[in-house]
Amino acid sequence: AVLTAAEVAYLDLKAVFNAQVVADLIDAIGTVEYTDALKAKIDLARSALNNLSETDLTKLSAEKIKQLEDAEFAYIDLQDTAAANNVILLINNIGTVEHTSASKEKIDLARNAFDALSDNGKNKINDETLSTLLNAEIEYEKLSAVEEFNALVATLNSDSSANDIYSVAVQCKNLYESIENKDFRSWHSNCSAMSHTMTASAHSL
Repeated sequence: AVLTAAEVAYLDLKAVFNAQVVADLIDAIGTVEYTDALKAKIDLARSALNNLSETDLTKLSAEKIKQLEDAEFAYIDLQDTAAANNVILLINNIGTVEHTSASKEKIDLARNAFDALSDNGKNKINDETLSTLLNAEIEYEKLSAVEEFNALVATLNSDSSANDIYSVAVQCKNLYESIENKDFRSWHSNCSAMSHTMTASAHSL
């Protein structure tokens, strides 16, 4: 059916009204802050925009749509900043690394939080802070290796056979080589001594 001039005018006015409602919701967002109330305003404006018909959209300027998109991006950036700041706090809370479950829990908590960041969030963590986390992880691995090394050596005594000594020496050597690239020197001399023992034991077999 052909619309009358009055009907066309009415539909046009309706589209203008619907578009204006959305424009007002976008303007109501105001300065973007990282709050639940602000997020609710953005979501409300976005939902209203998505519900506009094609005709309604022709009455809403591209600048107004970009205004909403800019607010959305700004909020996401603030969200990423807050998440990054939380990671920084977790990393700074690691403190002195010890071979304890509490220390491991702090390191893992910081690592998991960092890994959960968006790419934008990760870019907000400076190299010095990230190095603190990486060094803590490496230090804990070193301490774990020391415990493992000492436990291996503790299995030996004056009654240990050549086979026992050889087996332990091989394990210690492998343990050392597995983390050698991490500049682990604190037990290098002990491991070297075990390597010499390994060689001597091998000749005696």
